Amino acid sequence: MCDGTLILVLARCCRSALALTLLLGACTRAEPSGLATSTVIRWEAGGSLFGGGETLTVTSGREIRYVFSDDTGQSREHRGSITPQELDNVIVQLRGVCSTRSRRDEGEPEEVQATLRVRSSDLDCAVTLWDNEWRELAPTVGPAIGQLRGLSSDAPDP
Repeated sequence: MCDGTLILVLARCCRSALALTLLLGACTRAEPSGLATSTVIRWEAGGSLFGGGETLTVTSGREIRYVFSDDTGQSREHRGSITPQELDNVIVQLRGVCSTRSRRDEGEPEEVQATLRVRSSDLDCAVTLWDNEWRELAPTVGPAIGQLRGLSSDAPDP
């Protein structure tokens, strides 16, 4: 879809430098997830620069493990499961995020980064963004991560 021929054809019809830059950005290859074959989704987010955060993992056996830790070092673990159809729906929701790249080298004061890793039969990507960049993607990512949190029993929705 983003091979050299397509870029050349589009470059001829889109003479503006901005359009060509946007085109090339859209064709950026996703970073590989680095996940083991036994893991399908992994979300890791820091709570603050002072500690805390959350990790959510979905295995190929459709088990969900959610760990939330506060800035005092206390952590809570929740487990659950997901049906094949629910997992497919979550992966579809996350698919478009894989080509996203951070537009910043540094975060704002006290801003942390979060990483989403997805590995399925036809998708393998990792995306690391600053917290405010993830907030911009909230309509796409938020429902999927929220659904996984909810399926891990009584996990909080931070």
